[in-house]
Amino acid sequence: MFRLNLKIALRNLWKSRNTSFINVLSLSLGLTGFIIILLYINKETSYDKWSPDLKQVYKVGVRFKNGNADETWQTLPY
Repeated sequence: MFRLNLKIALRNLWKSRNTSFINVLSLSLGLTGFIIILLYINKETSYDKWSPDLKQVYKVGVRFKNGNADETWQTLPY
C-alpha cells in the first residue's frame, strides 16, 4: 500500500514539476527558518541557567573610547 501511494505521489510531482519545485522549496525554506528561530530562542532563554544564584548574575557593559573609535563589549564576572 505504501509503495503504491509513493508511486502515485511521485507521478503527480513529475506531472507538475514547476509547482512541485516551488512547493518543496517553500517548505524547505520555511522549515529552515523555523529551526533557526527555534535555535535562537533556545540560546537566549538558556543564558546563565547554570548558576544557582541566577537572580544575582549581572552583565556588565563596557564602552571604551579611543580617539574616533568607539569599542563596546559585554562581560560576565564568573
